[in-house]
Amino acid sequence: MIGILLNDTAYEQDIRELLMAFYPGETFVHEKQDDVDFYVEGTCTQNADETKFGLKITDPTGTVSDETVFPIDYDVRLNAKTTIKKELYGMLKKRTGKELPWGTLTGIRPTKIAMTRLDQGENEESIRSFMRDMYLTSKEKIDLSVEVAKRERELLSHIDYENGYSLYVGIPFCPTTCLYCSFTSYPIGAWEKKVHLYLKALFKELDYVAEKMKGRTLDTIYFGGGTPSYFGGDAIAIIMTAIRRCFDVTGDAEITFEANPDSVTDKLLHRMRAEGFNRVSLGVQDNHDAMLKKLGRPHTYAQTVAAFQKIRKAGFRNVSLDLMYGLPGQTLTEWQETLNDVLRMNPEHCSCYGLKIEEGTPFYDMKDVLNLPDDDTQADMYLAAVEILRDRGFRQYEVSNFARKGLYSRHNYKYWTGGEYLGFGPSASSDFAGKRFTLIADLQGYINGIRTGGDIMDDIQEIPLRERAGEYIMLRLRTNGGVDPQEYENTYMLPFAPLEAILRKHETYGRAVQNADGRWALTPKGYLVSNDIISDLLIAQDKAGGIKRG
Repeated sequence: MIGILLNDTAYEQDIRELLMAFYPGETFVHEKQDDVDFYVEGTCTQNADETKFGLKITDPTGTVSDETVFPIDYDVRLNAKTTIKKELYGMLKKRTGKELPWGTLTGIRPTKIAMTRLDQGENEESIRSFMRDMYLTSKEKIDLSVEVAKRERELLSHIDYENGYSLYVGIPFCPTTCLYCSFTSYPIGAWEKKVHLYLKALFKELDYVAEKMKGRTLDTIYFGGGTPSYFGGDAIAIIMTAIRRCFDVTGDAEITFEANPDSVTDKLLHRMRAEGFNRVSLGVQDNHDAMLKKLGRPHTYAQTVAAFQKIRKAGFRNVSLDLMYGLPGQTLTEWQETLNDVLRMNPEHCSCYGLKIEEGTPFYDMKDVLNLPDDDTQADMYLAAVEILRDRGFRQYEVSNFARKGLYSRHNYKYWTGGEYLGFGPSASSDFAGKRFTLIADLQGYINGIRTGGDIMDDIQEIPLRERAGEYIMLRLRTNGGVDPQEYENTYMLPFAPLEAILRKHETYGRAVQNADGRWALTPKGYLVSNDIISDLLIAQDKAGGIKRG
């Protein structure tokens, strides 16, 4: 056990990470205890002229085995932590006789350093010298970082990180409404003769917004609903033509449409491929026809298998299957059977959602007689999905989403990581230029509003920075990437230490984990109680004051 005693906790995480690298598996305390092997003591002193940081290593009796005092640039966190870690590295190297291949690099992806400096125009030799002098990194690891950075830079050079954004098109039509569905949809049969009115309004909205997007590149497009496949290939093609005319779409854009198995035809798929669609999200939900009927789904499982085969034959190599668990009368064994059966089709992506009973749906009125699995069974279903999909080569990159390597949903990932997106159509939401806005749900009201120049906004708000910080925590903890303490502090000017204390508590129960790069993420066990964890984190954030500079 190692003690860490600091009079300034601003660099506690950095010191602990370096100690963990030298002493893997060791535990840490922050007070005097009898069973501590040694203490690392840090003392920060400031005056008008300079700030100094003192480090010393002592045994439990107080005997000093090593000690140093040095100036730090306290106002620039990166400079200060780099200096502290270099000094501590030298002390730990002397104490253990070990050198770390990555030097002092513990809380950042090394490739990022190399790539950033390549982007700034530095040559390779300059980067190698910088990493050697600044982080004490070995030649072997520096070579690896530079080579990986060069490959990543080449592969990703076409992506516009600064200006790229996403576009969502809502197709608010379905033949019928599923008994659990709370999304905005209208019976396509009743609207068949008025679809042109919706298209006219949509084109006008696209034209208006496009004028404001000059110079920005669009790198993901998603057609959802409703169910776009019922809308037909010709109508969707017309919309895609308008989008390409209005917006600067990247050549490698991810373009997705949602489909229901009973509406998938060869004609539709060939038209979608011709229009540049390269991803399909197929609404499967379950593999038992009796359950599908109970949900109000209009398809059979045989139609699902047939639709998937058609999708493959049409040339789609990125297919996502939507599944649901926690269904009325569903057992754990039945859910496991569903997963194993569905995975025989060999999709690239799976979304596994627990059934939610939403107010305003037929299921809400039936909730007392639905015979839903209890909470423990639903938790077992979730963990079963995680295990089965992992064993079949899928990586869980978000609470409910699993993908084979490199095939996660780029569009949805933007929502979860705070990217900018624009939504078109009734009920569509956007988050752009610091503002979030949602369009009205009423289809006729949407059409009339655009035709007459009236207000089609249901809600619009500018999100304060502290609220954005809360969203960062909520959304990022949905993903396997988790939250970056340094990014959080630098972006939102809030201390991460109170949040880290909570995450460390959950770490002891196997609900949270700190990755090798210093980021905090939830485990599958943590996802099960994520609402409680996030609530505690947001309360701690509300109580915390801002970070003082200077």
